[in-house]
Amino acid sequence: MFGYVKPFKPQLRVYEWDLYNGLYCGLCKKLREEYGLISAALLSYDIVFFELTAIGLGKGDAKDMKLQKQLCPVHPFRKRLCIQYRGDAEDRAAAVQVILSLHKLLDDIYDGTFIQRIRAAALLPFMIIPYTKASEKYKKTAQAVSDAMKMQRQTERDRVRSIDRAAEPTAAMTAAVFRELGGCDPDLRSELSEMGYMLGRYIYLCDALDDLPDDRRSGRYNPLAFHKHARELAKNTVYLTLGRLSEIYSKLDLGEIRSITDNIVYLGLKYTFDSIDGPATVFRCSRRQKQGKE
Repeated sequence: MFGYVKPFKPQLRVYEWDLYNGLYCGLCKKLREEYGLISAALLSYDIVFFELTAIGLGKGDAKDMKLQKQLCPVHPFRKRLCIQYRGDAEDRAAAVQVILSLHKLLDDIYDGTFIQRIRAAALLPFMIIPYTKASEKYKKTAQAVSDAMKMQRQTERDRVRSIDRAAEPTAAMTAAVFRELGGCDPDLRSELSEMGYMLGRYIYLCDALDDLPDDRRSGRYNPLAFHKHARELAKNTVYLTLGRLSEIYSKLDLGEIRSITDNIVYLGLKYTFDSIDGPATVFRCSRRQKQGKE
């Protein structure tokens, strides 16, 4: 995941924004304690939506959350609200973040810029042990992500021009990650899989459009670079994808947490895409925001 799944802050109530940021900080603490500082440094906002979905499906409420204010390496001079969720949701979200982070580093080494390759090569050795630990806990998820990334590299080697085919590996990967939240319920697993699939398509297209100017200059693979009206094509595809994602999401019962996930799905995703594609009056996502650090 790349940091494109975020809420639209102006439409969040204060306590919702505090809860969202508190869960982010809780995940960061969980990663530091269980998987190390490098794993925490690679944390993306995308995984908070995954944890929120897991909490909502488990019908979690305030009594399941441990709240405290604390200092941290990123904010050493001011205490911030840290919320850790008692249950499987936080543990699974942290493990998924580690699994995705390792494969993102491998992808940067394979097809990143010179700076991205250097950075990824430097960080990769520190992620081997955390990845092994996370993949042993969630073997199905780790295997699905690994298979999807192999498919992604083959797609890049073949320089596939089709937007749908190019987005397929990321979509399949995200579908597999969300599917496991459905437990043994086949209908719920199917709905979560399709929602994850659409979310993966959205993430891939946002990343492709965001990187398009640099990829055109460098000659790196980007399926949008083969199309004359790339931005219009990306916009139409993303809007159709978000429409289907919203339709599937509306069927889920996420309990009290839903006000935040509603904001992300109905407002945040479109705003984030428009900030990449839209008019100059819309603030563009900076690289730091994409990575999830304020």
